[in-house]
Amino acid sequence: NAIYVGIPASQKPGILHTQNQIANCTLGVYLEGLLPEEGNTYRKQNERVRNRFLSRDMFQNELHIIWNFQAQFHSTLTEELKIQIIGQKSANKHQQGAVFYQRPLKSQKFRVGKCELEKTKTKCSISDLTYQEMLAYQWANQLKKNGAYLDEIERHKAAHYFMTKKRFSFKRFRFYLEEVDSIFNYKDDEIIKGSFIHATLSDSEIFGNGWFSISDSEKEILWHKLHFFDNKDKLKENLILTHQLGYRQASKIAQINLDRRYAPLSKKASKNILFFLKKGLVYNMAVILAGVKSSLGASWENIASKDVDYIIRTELNLYKSNKGMQFAHALNTFLTEEMELTSIQYAKLYGVYRSDNTLMLKSKYEVSPNADREINNLRVPLLKTVVFQMRKLLNLLIDTYGPIDEIKASLSIDLKINKYQRYLYRLDQKRLEGLRETYMQKLGAMAENLTPLNLTKYELWKECKNTCPYTGKYIPLEELFSDRIKVVYIHPWEWSLNDSILNKTLCDASLINQIKSKTPVEYFQENAPEHWEGVVKRAARLFSNTKEFPSSYKKFKRFVKRYNKRNVFKHLMDDPNAISRKIQHYLERVVPKVGVSAGHTNALFIEKWQLKKVFEPSVYERYDLDWRFAAFDAYINANRELHYFEILVEQNKYLPRSKKINFPIPYDDFREDLNYHLHSILVSHKKDSRILSTRHKMVSIDKTATINKEVSVRGSLHKESIYGLRQQPHSELKSFHIRKPIESFTTLKQVEKVVDPVVKSIMLKTILDHNGFNGDIIPRNAFSDFSQSGKKFHKVFMPNAKGDPVPIKKVRIRENLTGTAKLKQNLNQHVNLRKNHHVVIYKDNTGKYQEYITSFWEAVQRARKKEPIFQMPQDGEEFVTTLEINDLFILGIDDLSHPISGESKSFISKHLYRVQKLSNLFYEFRLASDNNLKNLDAPSYIRINNFGNRKTGWLTYNPIKVKIDLTGNWVLDQDPIPKQITKSMD
Repeated sequence: NAIYVGIPASQKPGILHTQNQIANCTLGVYLEGLLPEEGNTYRKQNERVRNRFLSRDMFQNELHIIWNFQAQFHSTLTEELKIQIIGQKSANKHQQGAVFYQRPLKSQKFRVGKCELEKTKTKCSISDLTYQEMLAYQWANQLKKNGAYLDEIERHKAAHYFMTKKRFSFKRFRFYLEEVDSIFNYKDDEIIKGSFIHATLSDSEIFGNGWFSISDSEKEILWHKLHFFDNKDKLKENLILTHQLGYRQASKIAQINLDRRYAPLSKKASKNILFFLKKGLVYNMAVILAGVKSSLGASWENIASKDVDYIIRTELNLYKSNKGMQFAHALNTFLTEEMELTSIQYAKLYGVYRSDNTLMLKSKYEVSPNADREINNLRVPLLKTVVFQMRKLLNLLIDTYGPIDEIKASLSIDLKINKYQRYLYRLDQKRLEGLRETYMQKLGAMAENLTPLNLTKYELWKECKNTCPYTGKYIPLEELFSDRIKVVYIHPWEWSLNDSILNKTLCDASLINQIKSKTPVEYFQENAPEHWEGVVKRAARLFSNTKEFPSSYKKFKRFVKRYNKRNVFKHLMDDPNAISRKIQHYLERVVPKVGVSAGHTNALFIEKWQLKKVFEPSVYERYDLDWRFAAFDAYINANRELHYFEILVEQNKYLPRSKKINFPIPYDDFREDLNYHLHSILVSHKKDSRILSTRHKMVSIDKTATINKEVSVRGSLHKESIYGLRQQPHSELKSFHIRKPIESFTTLKQVEKVVDPVVKSIMLKTILDHNGFNGDIIPRNAFSDFSQSGKKFHKVFMPNAKGDPVPIKKVRIRENLTGTAKLKQNLNQHVNLRKNHHVVIYKDNTGKYQEYITSFWEAVQRARKKEPIFQMPQDGEEFVTTLEINDLFILGIDDLSHPISGESKSFISKHLYRVQKLSNLFYEFRLASDNNLKNLDAPSYIRINNFGNRKTGWLTYNPIKVKIDLTGNWVLDQDPIPKQITKSMD
């Protein structure tokens, strides 16, 4: 940890270093000894007083020493007063005293989501005893011995074993069950995670097997104390007093650290499911029956045991005799006709059939504070915005076109991961792009064909270090692109349909027919089990993480993993991701048929349906370069059907085929329809017009409720740096000064801004001594470097006649800024305004076009004073339009003889632009559908620099402001004199 060991590169000592230096003195004495004597010249020291990590205990110890010493001379400094003010030395957080008191963090339990099944109940802790027991029986009930489920005695033994182990291999469980020769649906070396809490409390040093004979109420009391006590000493005392436990036993319990995460289910749902799991039902059926138990509430207790058995038998028979949605229909009939459930009871059911209950469908998605709160409970912030927009759009579509019959959806990977994971994903994408460009250059230099297969082969060849991971043979570069070396899927194509680079490697062609339908584990265990250990070691070496391939170890884990052959079609048509399921349940409240699928196979359909020419080639490498790609993806997703996947399974592109099979398209003219609709999309961009946001918060002080009004700015007012306004010597010119670290300087232009001429000349001399400028670029490490021990040393010094040279670390530079504002009237502090809020285009009294720029700072000032945000100066005669970031304009239509409102969407989309940047007579527009910000070529990018009719003139492009509604229709945004436009009194 850097806090304890320090950061040598920044010469920042850690806590451990300071503790060792303090020794028998105090922190204050030690730091005072580091200060130079007053009046002496500068001498270089290895340590500084500042820039170090310190602990709270150091200050607390020092204050105790001072207090104890001063107590000899002041009778008022009593022990009781000391405890109140600075606490005790070995105090827990409740006895820290007023000075060192740390307020407990605000509870975040309100962020815990609701149960997936009991919508009004909060999720329980993952270490909850009932939930852990439910997991034990869930595991036990799905075990199969010789093709059949375990009997009742074996199930209870399996669940008991699960609860007495934290982790165990299945082989150990097999010996426990005394079934050495039986065949189970688990491999012997598979590791199963047991129940930590039950296993710990049933340890021989705590309760032993007696733990399972303790009453449930007594267990719950003990668990709650473990969960809520935050002081281990107090917990130990309480256990000894209230539970009559021995000191050693209580100490062991107090040291238990519970898992603080939350389960997906509530305690009530877990208890209901456990009831049926104990009767031997598999988890899916137990969930359905638990929903029936929940819906009946207290009346369930009055049902005779034979009637309970009848309900279980009936639903099991329905499940066996009906498949898929037929089971849902049959179950609905049984619940409504025979069990006579009311609509209120129906709402309490949980299980797969709830989505089929058309009686519960709402006409529209609810818009209310409670509905907003439910969406805000979603963990991923980006997902919240998407769901709010989706709700708004779907409600509008229902109002416009009527009820929706079916929705097919897929969630972007960005919505399933957090911000940090998205950041890592972007970094990995940039790395892959860089590698791909490098490999293309190398293949071009070797005169090889730049085909996708050759690029893939070369990338895999570099990753596996020029060696076949199956045979261990060296792969020469001259053989790589021949038929002697093949690309293979690690997990077979027909079982995974996974075409990612993570699932590919190279193999000698002689093995291709033997491994094409097998994982490496299966192949070697069937053909050469004695070589498997060596293969694993070789794979670990070949697929080790390197600078070029930092995630290669993931491929090693995939290479040695046993692949559980699953129903690939079910997985692709029904996304098992938890967030996808939440979105599906939300959509099913209004739409009767909803499918949320995993969208990663859409790239396969793009290839098979020959859709590579819809966009520019770069868009298929980076989907975010064109905003319409999301609609393109959705169109493909809407046309995917199960039978297409069945055909895909048979088309492994890396295996030779005897004859070419044409992949079917959804319908005739599919490509033409897709192309037409896609290029008729009018892309709109979010524009938040709010400048200030107001929030009212109720605060209770001394039982008196007060409502506080909180006003916050919707954006940053200015850049972080603060400047001082200075007048240049021997000149009337004024400029803004700021201190900057010299290590941040990268160009000659920055050095020339240095205020002090002596310092500037020293810096220039240092650069020249360091091989000089590279053009205008300062060489790396010209001003500082690191020693072999990792310590930083400086190279730029001010001369010192009577002492050591003084290192120059920061210098003052001069900036000539225009858009600035003074922070406070009595302080010489100025800031560089960050951005412009809007530009008003108007005609003056001579009929000429003019601009009036308003910064965000000025807009906020107007909003605070309740003034109109949009204002024209005194010379304004005719308002033309306003420009804000993300405003939409139609540009480049010269012939206006025909009404523009009659033009088609496909025509308008070619001329629809958004405002990208605004500055003084420099307006940048980008095609609304384009997101390639590096592309500065027309027609994607247009710049207007003047109000004339030349190349970059306003009159040349004739901007027409428009608005686009949620359904994609556009209207002219022509309000000649908006209500908020007034003449400025400036």
